[in-house]
Amino acid sequence: MEKKTIRLKRLGKNKFLLLIGETEEGAYTYGTIKRYGLKDGAEVSEKDIDSLYEKFIIPFAKERVLRLLSRRERSEKEIEEYLRHKHYSKETINRVIGDFTSSKLVDNRRFAEIFVRSRFETSPRGVNVLSRELREKGIPEHVIQDVLQDYDEEEALERVINRVKKRYKNRRDKLIKYLLQKGFDYYLILQKVNET
Repeated sequence: MEKKTIRLKRLGKNKFLLLIGETEEGAYTYGTIKRYGLKDGAEVSEKDIDSLYEKFIIPFAKERVLRLLSRRERSEKEIEEYLRHKHYSKETINRVIGDFTSSKLVDNRRFAEIFVRSRFETSPRGVNVLSRELREKGIPEHVIQDVLQDYDEEEALERVINRVKKRYKNRRDKLIKYLLQKGFDYYLILQKVNET
């Protein structure tokens, strides 16, 4: 049975990177490292490593994700980037995301629906910009198409025009440029601007 060495690499005043062999498995405070009895240079067996994953690394990563999800809905890609930033290995990230998606705590479709609804209510955008933003969040193309199928771009455009018409009064070209930057269709913009 092959043994691996636990290494603790200082990241800051009170932060340490945990390495099992050459694999990064998260950044932790000194208190957490001490509480779990992790020592720099300790040799651990495969059985001890499995136990470390089951009792410490995976639950700790899940707790971090739960705290992140308590603020707002997240896409799988956002969680992956967050855990990668926290120095977790690809295997740990995949396992945590898999557990959260199977329990429906993370759902790309639900995230996309909430994201689009929020944009519509607070800061309406055109379908082009919404598609791009969802792609950047890692949402699959078929989910984007399904979610945006019922999006009322015309109503969103009207909402934006009503909010900014005083600012762009007598400056039609600037209003059109502004609306194009928001991702609305050019011909729809012309139609709505001519109506007002």
